[in-house]
Amino acid sequence: MTGILVVLAALSPMTARAAAPEPAPAGGSVNAAGTSAATRGFWIHNWSSKTLQLTAAKSVGNNPPPNLELLPTGWQLAGGEQGHFELDSVARENDVLTTWAVLDKDNTPTGATFDLTLSVQASVRYSEVGAVPAGLVVNTQSQDVYVLDPPNTTTEVTTGSGAGATMSQADGAELARRLCAEDGSRCQFTSAGRPQETTVPVVVDGPYRNLTCDKVTMTLSNNTTRTFSTSWDVSVTMDTKLLDLINTSTKVSTGGTQTDVTSVKATGATTLEPGRIGWWQVTYPVWRSNGTFQILLGNTTWLVHMTIDTPRPGGKKSQAAAPRQTTIATDDLANLGASCG
Repeated sequence: MTGILVVLAALSPMTARAAAPEPAPAGGSVNAAGTSAATRGFWIHNWSSKTLQLTAAKSVGNNPPPNLELLPTGWQLAGGEQGHFELDSVARENDVLTTWAVLDKDNTPTGATFDLTLSVQASVRYSEVGAVPAGLVVNTQSQDVYVLDPPNTTTEVTTGSGAGATMSQADGAELARRLCAEDGSRCQFTSAGRPQETTVPVVVDGPYRNLTCDKVTMTLSNNTTRTFSTSWDVSVTMDTKLLDLINTSTKVSTGGTQTDVTSVKATGATTLEPGRIGWWQVTYPVWRSNGTFQILLGNTTWLVHMTIDTPRPGGKKSQAAAPRQTTIATDDLANLGASCG
């Protein structure tokens, strides 16, 4: 009897939802007896708008080996995520039956489940799907399994922090990146406009606290230099493929490499009153694209709405550092008042 080892391949931080066993060495794995075995890999692609949760995984063989290792139950795949499974045996009785629960948007079980058998037979890698709950479609192609919403379904995602937003800009960017990276996906970005704007203020020096009884000078460090990265919200840098899509739509000439632009080289000085905290801040000139990623996966569509800033080199509306100050916390002021009489 050949041993079986099922492992979950290392995924990105956005994909990995729970601790997983270490991946098998490339080209094979080692069972409890120390003998090597060939591996067979499977990819589970969640193209649906639902979250899938692994609730059970077991050998379907009549005589499973004592060194059997299975995936941790409770592991989740959100929409756009994928998981990698490796089986280390070519023996039919070492197939693994996995059971998946379908979760609502708030991660509560819907009551719907389906079974997926990961099978290895000689050099053939294939999957068998049990009863699939209404509202989902599961397709298998060799070692790849695709879970989709019903045909002609459109899933709409609004990003940001305002009313109606369903996820943050950063999470929306990651979702678009994952979906557009899938083999067979078709992506485009449609912009509703590209006005000249400036970013929210960014601190470039400070903060400085004046806990003395006298006025002090707050100096902006000589040749202070900061950069602005093409961003979705704060500091999430765009994937090159997505940047190209945006450039094609909005005619921004940054290309796929100009994601950083040196924007500030400034010096300055200002007076900081006793009991005040001060800092230097700057805004950056940008093109602000309000648009939508349309991502076609099989017979389903994702629409991810977001606002994207890209550098506007040579913009004249800002790029000058400005001082700001406010009152220090109450406790510090009380101590300052006592020491200054």
